[in-house]
Amino acid sequence: MSFIFAWPVFSAELELTLKQPYIEGTKALGASSFYILKNVTTPNVLPNLIKYARLDFASLIAFEAFLGMGGLNKPPNPSLGALIFESRYAIMSNQAWLFLFPSMMLGSILLTIYFSPKLFKKKW
Repeated sequence: MSFIFAWPVFSAELELTLKQPYIEGTKALGASSFYILKNVTTPNVLPNLIKYARLDFASLIAFEAFLGMGGLNKPPNPSLGALIFESRYAIMSNQAWLFLFPSMMLGSILLTIYFSPKLFKKKW
């Protein structure tokens, strides 16, 4: 998912947040628009922005590896997909670790990015 497609979600959430009664109360107390945007709406919108950025980053890594596995990368540039692509013949010659380790590394990177909020969440 790209930020281009996620932007309407952020825009709608920001508009919904700006229509809340506590925003009107903050304006009635004399707060500026910058203060409201910085201190009141940002904490409501920022968690979803981080979630979309994390998923977008994981999808970009997976897409780059997919292109590398197809052989569509430039040869001097290192890539996990390129390592997997280069090791396709090693499976037949009893050297499966050449395929296994880059595949496991790619999977662990993607799972770590995907489950990172659950890893760092404090248990109360």
